Amino acid sequence: MSGFIASLCKGNKKAHTRVGECSMFEGTPHGFIIHDKGKYYPLDETLFNAAIQAGIIALGADRITPLLGGITDYQPTGGDVRTSQEGFGPETPIGINAKRVDYIINEGGLCLFKELGKLNGKQIRLFPVDKNKIAYGTIATIEGKDHFRGFLAKLWRTKRDNTGSQTGAIILSVFYDADYENEENAMASIALTGDVEGLTGVVLQRSGAGKAKFVIACSGEDLTETYGATLATAALYKDPTGANPTTVTYAAGELTFDPVGKYMIGDASVLDAADIEGYEGEEEYTDLT
Repeated sequence: MSGFIASLCKGNKKAHTRVGECSMFEGTPHGFIIHDKGKYYPLDETLFNAAIQAGIIALGADRITPLLGGITDYQPTGGDVRTSQEGFGPETPIGINAKRVDYIINEGGLCLFKELGKLNGKQIRLFPVDKNKIAYGTIATIEGKDHFRGFLAKLWRTKRDNTGSQTGAIILSVFYDADYENEENAMASIALTGDVEGLTGVVLQRSGAGKAKFVIACSGEDLTETYGATLATAALYKDPTGANPTTVTYAAGELTFDPVGKYMIGDASVLDAADIEGYEGEEEYTDLT
């Protein structure tokens, strides 16, 4: 028997084209949720939302990075039919052009601009989220089971300067992968049921020998008095060896460390366990000597 040439044809699939009474497209873009390209999530709404919340403070590849809000414009390009012409014949469709989306973000300023720079050129997966808090992604069948995950893409951020005639803004460009057509054909969506917010980086700012304030890393905003004695927990801090200080005390808007040395604030899961939510220590030590 002769061998067959492997085909990329999708087969004789049926198209169900009746227009329903509650048909819809994606709503106005509200933001996105970024996750590691190798991760995938449950299709069940409750389990998916629980995984998103847990991922915000998770470590390593389990980390999820949301950015919801502040988007004033959304400019898609590509995703159209690509054609080719041979000889004197008509143009023939040969595929779909790669899709790119530019998000115009007018909130967050230079601090958010700096943070998004950490994602430049990185291949990730991304759930677009619309104003109705619906997250869109693709279904992937892995080991015989269906899972939900974001679209494969690369990110680049640039900046639009404030010229007087236009306001400054962050431009985050999403370059979707060549397989976007197939991923979009397997699109699904899940409603977000809770607040989904990213983290703010925090550091210790030396205020004297053995003393420090708990401040936002980019803006320098002082949070010490906001959280007060809650910050006086030795387990929230570590030195370059990974050891916690013996004691940390709070008084008059300052933290006092014993022994005096170099310390950094713990990760988001450590702070969250102490009811200091939405923050994470930057990976830098402050010398308090």
